[in-house]
Amino acid sequence: HLILDGRVNFVCQADYRKGKDIFFVVATVLEKMKSDFDFAELLKKHKTTAEISAQKG
Repeated sequence: HLILDGRVNFVCQADYRKGKDIFFVVATVLEKMKSDFDFAELLKKHKTTAEISAQKG
């Protein structure tokens, strides 16, 4: 079994219509990727701001 073997995270029927399981899985994975990217960018921005403040002060 692919999930039990740790080879995949999700198993869905190959029905790509909006509202079907695979649609929600793909949409959720993409949303998580965007959130992770946005969070990393936010950390970079605040780290840069803190470094500039430290240099001034």
